[in-house]
Amino acid sequence: MRYFLMMGIMFTLLVNIPVTGSAEYVFKKDGSIIEGVIQNEINYVITLKDSKNKILKIHKNDVIRILYTEQDLRQVFVQKIDGNEFVAYLVDEGREEYIFRYELYKPQEFIIPRKDIHTIKTRNPSALKVDGEIGTGSADLKWSPPYYKVKKYKVYYKKSLKEKYEKFLTCNESHIELNNLQSNTNYYIIVTSLDEADVESIPTNEISIITANISPESPGNISLKKISLSDAEIKWSPSADPDGRVVKYKIYIYEESKRKLLAEIKKTEVILKNLSKYEMVEVTAVDDHDSESLPAGVRIFLGNRIISISSEAIYPMGKFAELTNPGYGVTLYLSEREVYTEDFEFGVETGFYYFPGKNFKNNDETIVDSILCMPLHLVTGYHMPLTDYFSVVPSVMIGAAYFNVQYSTWSSSISAFNNNTTHSFDLSAKCMISLEFLVSQNFLVSLTGGLGTFIEKGNNFYYSSAKIDFGYRF
Repeated sequence: MRYFLMMGIMFTLLVNIPVTGSAEYVFKKDGSIIEGVIQNEINYVITLKDSKNKILKIHKNDVIRILYTEQDLRQVFVQKIDGNEFVAYLVDEGREEYIFRYELYKPQEFIIPRKDIHTIKTRNPSALKVDGEIGTGSADLKWSPPYYKVKKYKVYYKKSLKEKYEKFLTCNESHIELNNLQSNTNYYIIVTSLDEADVESIPTNEISIITANISPESPGNISLKKISLSDAEIKWSPSADPDGRVVKYKIYIYEESKRKLLAEIKKTEVILKNLSKYEMVEVTAVDDHDSESLPAGVRIFLGNRIISISSEAIYPMGKFAELTNPGYGVTLYLSEREVYTEDFEFGVETGFYYFPGKNFKNNDETIVDSILCMPLHLVTGYHMPLTDYFSVVPSVMIGAAYFNVQYSTWSSSISAFNNNTTHSFDLSAKCMISLEFLVSQNFLVSLTGGLGTFIEKGNNFYYSSAKIDFGYRF
């Protein structure tokens, strides 16, 4: 009697022991499958919290089986040893058999011994992954196709785990390039396949990608203003960032042609000391994802004065061409830059030109032997930098020129030429455009073309010119 009493107590305890798990599947006799976490099993009633955290009470008489382990309830392709093939859902397996359903949510099942199975393959595409680098607005994906003939694939994507997969693209191959994505954004992606009957498979593995960040724009309007003989203030306009925010600026300097990081700041200005040590300063913007913009730079010059020497060829035009042949000369130019604004230049130019003689009247009565010209001009120019090393410089000069003309006149009385000299001071003006190349921190070379005129007693003597300048900034 005591034996039977003890057995009854033990049976009651076993039935009422709480059971907890992490991921269970309850297969009911009506064909439904409930996934959740079993809270307890008491008096033949299973208490389960489903995937939506809802508490359900399920009587054990309504249950076919309970799987206490994670189960991949996907459609599979099965090939038997005898050569027969079929497609079904694998719902359970034991040491000696597999249990299948043709329709997942109907209770009809069938069992096949393991020894009769040759191959089991998944029926959906698989191994979804990124193919190459992820861009700011695009990503290349690829996956492994299923065993059967695919009509097309659906590529689903969303931005949040809480969203449903609703947006999709279609393609015919097992790879695709996703375009028009937002930069710096997280995307979740799965792929399904459709067969010839438009039956859609279950999805591949889910992957998560983050599109690349767009770097901020370069700082604009960078300028350098000297505040002492050795120090300068550098300013620039704030940078914009299309998909984030700028958090700081990096200051780089070039010392002996080597780029070095000088400072990281949040302001849009900095004081640079000991200018004589540096050749150039660059500023970049850095955003909240540590992406760095292209640099904006400004050259550092030890002085604003320029002295240059040039070799020039002059080509007379119109009436002037009737008096003389093309000439040549040398000029000396002294200027100061960054007057009033950083792009203007003012200076003084002088030099001399020599023109070989030519018959004045196209006969032998008067012959020009030579013309010596010594101009003195005031010059103003405006610099338009196209790169850090190349500028276009239009300029205008006005002033006067001294002329020494050596000529000979024919004397019929002695049947010989008389040598004569005439002197004059005439107004002069000239328009030029230069292509200026910065060779080093202080040396520059310019190629200049221009049109000018000498004004003598109301007559304009026009000419064109071309020259090469060699300058030094100090």
